[in-house]
Amino acid sequence: ETADADIAVLNKFVDNEKTYNDVDAQGLVYSNGITAQNNRVSECAVLGKIGEACDVRVPASVFGGRFILDVTSIVKYALARDVAEHPYGGSLKSFTSGKNVKTIEEYAFYKSDVTSVSIGTLDDNSEGQVQTEIGKEAFAGCTALTEITLGDCVVSVGKNLLKGCNKLESIRIGASLTSIPEVNPQKTSQSMTPFGLVKKESALKEYVVSERNIGFTSIDGILYENFYFRMDDGTGREFNLPVAVIDAPVNVALSSSVYRPENNYVVRIYPYAFSYNKRITEVHLDYIREVGTGAFENCTYLTKVIFGELEIADDDTVKILDVEYPKATEKYSTSVGTRAFAGCNRLSQVNLDSDVLEQIGIRVFYDCATAEDADPMEIVLGKNIRMIAASDDELYRGVTYTAGDLYKRSFA
Repeated sequence: ETADADIAVLNKFVDNEKTYNDVDAQGLVYSNGITAQNNRVSECAVLGKIGEACDVRVPASVFGGRFILDVTSIVKYALARDVAEHPYGGSLKSFTSGKNVKTIEEYAFYKSDVTSVSIGTLDDNSEGQVQTEIGKEAFAGCTALTEITLGDCVVSVGKNLLKGCNKLESIRIGASLTSIPEVNPQKTSQSMTPFGLVKKESALKEYVVSERNIGFTSIDGILYENFYFRMDDGTGREFNLPVAVIDAPVNVALSSSVYRPENNYVVRIYPYAFSYNKRITEVHLDYIREVGTGAFENCTYLTKVIFGELEIADDDTVKILDVEYPKATEKYSTSVGTRAFAGCNRLSQVNLDSDVLEQIGIRVFYDCATAEDADPMEIVLGKNIRMIAASDDELYRGVTYTAGDLYKRSFA
């Protein structure tokens, strides 16, 4: 029974080694209370769950006959499974946090069988809802989890939040989460994505980000990093633009198999951003200044890559969100990182004839065009390329060529 939609009546107790803890009708086990100011008990924590699998919704408060206590935390291993030192390990179907939950501690759901999670989402009854912080690996090993919503009240998450959640298909991010530990343009691990998912094994299809988030944007399910600026034309208008591709899920349902950033302010592809993608067949990187290490590694359906094909307007301006402003006039160069397209075994057409492309890393096209149905490799190199891989074999595996004409050369 409940006295209110947000207040659960505690009507049972669990005797665990002579420590009595209250239980609600869902089987959630609560602490006896956290002493706040003036020695008055005002808060409590979720310690675990008992009983049958069910959809769990953490109430804002609980009433045990003496005090109304706000439910403010979910402790370490509270809703975990198969943890020997933890006395409770009840099953979950779905989980929704309460509006007073401030902290979800590390490993709180470790190896839980939960399938759907919603934390910090706002609703009509959410006035006064607190900010929520989530500890590292809080959902690690949740192999049945298919969707998670980190709502507007979630302000921070720990490392590897979703490590091992290989059935996860959708990640929704609210307005307040503007930093993710694994988002690093210099990262060196080819296996990890934001939130610690193993990309090669991931079932992820989409990121969905709130339009009010100033740190990130999602377009067609792909996660982008934002850049915020204010116009200095006297209008004071503010813009929040996606400037870098952070992660394209392996199974993202793109509207087209051709990837070409619609906006010319996307200038960076993060390391391993598109690696193992199963949908892309063609890539156009017109204004891209940096293609990170392994950015398109093992995209086995990719057949064509083109740099710098876009024409520049005669008036030397660019329009963003219906506002025209001068295009940047300073010279910039584009670099392609180590193994950026390695393992793309159907990739056979590469056009690097861009005026701004100057640097190509080691083994950029290693193991390309090796599939039985792949066409012979054809690469067009630009006149301004100043730095290339240390040796022929480190650029194109098993292919040799001599210095001379760098423009059109076919590699069988």
